[in-house]
Amino acid sequence: MRTNTIKSRYDFPPSPPPQSYSRPSKPSRRISRPITAFRRRYLLCIPFLVVTFLIFVSKKTSQISPFSPPSTLFPPPPTAHNLCILIRTSPSQTHTLPLLLRSLLIPPLPSNLSISLTIVDTDFNFTTSRNFYTSITQQINLIPLTPQKRVSFYPKSFTYDNIYGYSTTSYVLPTLQNCTYNLITNGDNYYLPQFLTRIGSEIEKKRKFIMYDFLSHHPRQSNVIHVKLERQYIDLGSFIFTSNLEIPSFMQDVPLNDRLRDFARDWYFVEALTKGIKEQDVGVLREVLYSHQ
Repeated sequence: MRTNTIKSRYDFPPSPPPQSYSRPSKPSRRISRPITAFRRRYLLCIPFLVVTFLIFVSKKTSQISPFSPPSTLFPPPPTAHNLCILIRTSPSQTHTLPLLLRSLLIPPLPSNLSISLTIVDTDFNFTTSRNFYTSITQQINLIPLTPQKRVSFYPKSFTYDNIYGYSTTSYVLPTLQNCTYNLITNGDNYYLPQFLTRIGSEIEKKRKFIMYDFLSHHPRQSNVIHVKLERQYIDLGSFIFTSNLEIPSFMQDVPLNDRLRDFARDWYFVEALTKGIKEQDVGVLREVLYSHQ
């Protein structure tokens, strides 16, 4: 029997089987280039540049580290007396500090004396201090040091209320080690070549406090100051003192009625330091041994 099949309008012929499709590969754009004479010279320079860089890094790492702990370049010297010199400075003294360092590090030392310099930035700012210490380090590296002459930087990692550097001085001074005598000075001072020899002779006399005349750029009757234990006649940098004394703080209470009390902390420090010292324990050198720059 014949069957009539009615096709629906939705009946379509079967679709052809799927065929795999692959994207045609693009031609390579890399073109082999011959090594020209210019490129050959360029390649030969690479080992030279690498060696130069390594030498530069080794020199930098061999220098004094500006932010290393306060340690000396050499072990403690075998001399009888070690003079610890605390240098209060700031980036504004970039041009005067090298002169101070050279005046202390270049002259010969007496055989019984060694010096240990500690440099501290009283106006600490991380960026400016790093640049400042780096610049000073370059100056120090030009000076030949010996086991009797040592230099270190004090890393500033504390906060404080600074009063013209006096709070910093009070903080750092007790941390100095292996000191027989102490000298506190500023980065704008300059010492005469015979300074260390002259105080060395007074140290042999076992003086507890040694002071000397100086030149001052502050307005006074004369710029030549004949030192004595009176206000306006003594200044930081114009005396050294033995570390056996009871060292007062620069931040001690000062008279409130003193309008210039913040500028007179040098004197109040000396007054408290020398209290109870006998006259025979004070050495006075009647010659100008340092000056303000």
